[in-house]
Amino acid sequence: MKPRPVAILLFPVVLIGSWLGRLGHIYSIIAEVLVVSAAVILVLLLVVRPQVRLRKRPLPKPTIRLNIDGSSN
Repeated sequence: MKPRPVAILLFPVVLIGSWLGRLGHIYSIIAEVLVVSAAVILVLLLVVRPQVRLRKRPLPKPTIRLNIDGSSN
């Protein structure tokens, strides 16, 4: 599994949070909630997102062909 650059996605939120934290007590609480919720959402997205794998080679042709629609040859 390749490492993902998660820090790049979280950096703007941490930057805004640190700026908000310097403005006062209420803003620091808002900043903490913002940073924690962003981290939780980012972790959830990394866990829930399905891993897409590209096929290296095409699937083999089936040797038996099913006649599902009922028409006979």
